[in-house]
Amino acid sequence: MCVLYVFAVHQYQVVMHIHSFPGHYITYGLESADVDITVYGKLEKMKGKLHINVNLAKTKQVNKFLLSTDRPLGEARSATVTFGHDTHQADHYKKKSDFLIEKIEINYLYP
Repeated sequence: MCVLYVFAVHQYQVVMHIHSFPGHYITYGLESADVDITVYGKLEKMKGKLHINVNLAKTKQVNKFLLSTDRPLGEARSATVTFGHDTHQADHYKKKSDFLIEKIEINYLYP
């Protein structure tokens, strides 16, 4: 007797449109941040952890990530993010951020 288990992976592309402020505080280098993201779909929600690097010399930039889950979310309705400075940076004590997220896109990648 053979038992067949079906496992589906649902993958979502997260596209973050980031705006940095060159000349506002620091005009060069990278700023790193650890990001907790929650994507709310019509059927389920999904949580993930991301690590982003922002080039402080560029005003507009796009970062892309891949999140996977074993359950379908349905239509993505919204997303929330929470920032924490990268604890591996020497200046992680800095409380001021030099960038903001203008927009988040969630794209379902068909299997």
